[in-house]
Amino acid sequence: IQLIIIPCINSNSSFLKAQGALILGSAASNNQKVQIASLENDLIPLLLKHIDNEFTFSVQKNCIFALSSITRRFPLAQKQLIDNNGIQTFMSVFKMPVSEFNTKLKLKVTQLLEDLTVEIEDAKLTFKEETNKQLSTEAAERVRQYDNLHLKDKLVENGWCNILGNELIILSNRLPLDEENHEMVVASGKSLLAMQKLCKVKLQGNKEFYQSFYTLEVYYKQLFQNDVFFDELYQLTTELTNTYDPVLE
Repeated sequence: IQLIIIPCINSNSSFLKAQGALILGSAASNNQKVQIASLENDLIPLLLKHIDNEFTFSVQKNCIFALSSITRRFPLAQKQLIDNNGIQTFMSVFKMPVSEFNTKLKLKVTQLLEDLTVEIEDAKLTFKEETNKQLSTEAAERVRQYDNLHLKDKLVENGWCNILGNELIILSNRLPLDEENHEMVVASGKSLLAMQKLCKVKLQGNKEFYQSFYTLEVYYKQLFQNDVFFDELYQLTTELTNTYDPVLE
């Protein structure tokens, strides 16, 4: 990390920065030793800086990938991400000028934050269902670490519910959708379901938001009737309707 990755990410070359972040992301994926080493070498603030300040798409994309690999299933890394204004940095991606590249970055950020919020629910479910005493103790500690992060609260404070709602509104006005947009519906929809208790309050009374998932549900129902590939998207938008529609509550 110190000999190759950090010098690459710190270089003046966008190509070397992108390659350094890509190597780090690949090495840290499902590898706790590299995740810990990344934490010890303060790579999280370095990667965040390049998302915020560096406008070369390949650098931004690979830095998000590296952060994703370092933070997944690792609450200590997630804490460092939060402490270094990572959530604010991610939210800033949604304020950048609209472009093909920006759409890809928004998808990467949404997928990462979706994974981190769903991860919290998975940890609680594992603890609830664990029967082995030692494993149950470990699961309880994991839940405690996640609870101490207050990740969902911090996301809400930084406008995440409204950003997700706005993305669905934009997508519902852009029909028909391409593959990347389908992925954005999945990531945004699953995030809204994982954060429904908090987001319901923030999005209450937003008629444009309600209309967006009705429109998407009808759209995916039509697609599903011709192609079973769209079953997941139809089920997801139906669940969003059932969860957020004030009439159905």
